Amino acid sequence: MERKQTLKERQALLLYLIVANVWTWVLWIPPLLSAIRQGLVLPSPNNYARLAAEGFSGGQHVILAVIFSFAVYGPLIGACLALAYEHGSKGVRELLANTFDTRVAPKWYLAALAIASAIAFVPAILAWLTGGLGQPILDFGRLALLFLPILVLQLLTSGLGEEPGWRGYLLPRLQKRFDTGRTIWLLGFIWAVWHYPLTAIYILQGVPDGVPAIGAFIAVLIGLISQTIGVIGVTYIYVWLFNRTASIFLMIIFHALTNTLPFLIPAIQGPLALLVGIFPWVMVLALRLVLGKKEFPGQPTTSLRPSDLQKPESA
Repeated sequence: MERKQTLKERQALLLYLIVANVWTWVLWIPPLLSAIRQGLVLPSPNNYARLAAEGFSGGQHVILAVIFSFAVYGPLIGACLALAYEHGSKGVRELLANTFDTRVAPKWYLAALAIASAIAFVPAILAWLTGGLGQPILDFGRLALLFLPILVLQLLTSGLGEEPGWRGYLLPRLQKRFDTGRTIWLLGFIWAVWHYPLTAIYILQGVPDGVPAIGAFIAVLIGLISQTIGVIGVTYIYVWLFNRTASIFLMIIFHALTNTLPFLIPAIQGPLALLVGIFPWVMVLALRLVLGKKEFPGQPTTSLRPSDLQKPESA
């Protein structure tokens, strides 16, 4: 059953959504367009191997990369501003304290690692068995050496920049108002839309010259729909983990793992590339079968009051 929001809650939520998206889009789009014009690669999970192989071309390339990397802090900044507006500095302090609270039972870290590994490696193994795995840009030795630094980078950028906003701020507020199923689809859609400018630009970059505008539009549309479906699927897993632990820190770990583990394998080519977007739903169905509808994704196990974030489950 829906709960009506107060005017201040609605205003804070609107402030969050505006800041989270505008901050990110302003810092993503101009550097990316500039880099594309100059043939430069910016740091993102899909491009880490190529950037590691080619390196930076100069100071301007580094500046563009730094600006681009700061874009992911939009959700964190939006959450802090929204909480400051709604609850003052106390709300911000509680969010940050919860963000760095590592008190989660080890089984949940293992669950996050296992699920992230399955999402990354199972489609790759299937692609390898059918000849659909591309050629590696770097040898495995260099990939292994770079894995830990890139994981740390992802913890400090995508993980820390996004999860206090999406799961720490927005998820509890949606679950206060909507049932879990509607919350997941709404959160997943909002999270996917946040990625749209970046996704659309990368898709357009890959469209061959001479393709009519309608063809490029269809390619972007299909790409955005595919991404949205995949993001909603993985949101089920995020919500399940968060509902069982109330741990933003665990969300940061899981986010960094899902972004970094694919770095260890070449890109999947051909029709099997669709597995990357579909496989989160395979995991969702598997977890639903094993745990049951009541437990997956389940209900929050802690209070979701924005000014009373409880400690995570420890057993």
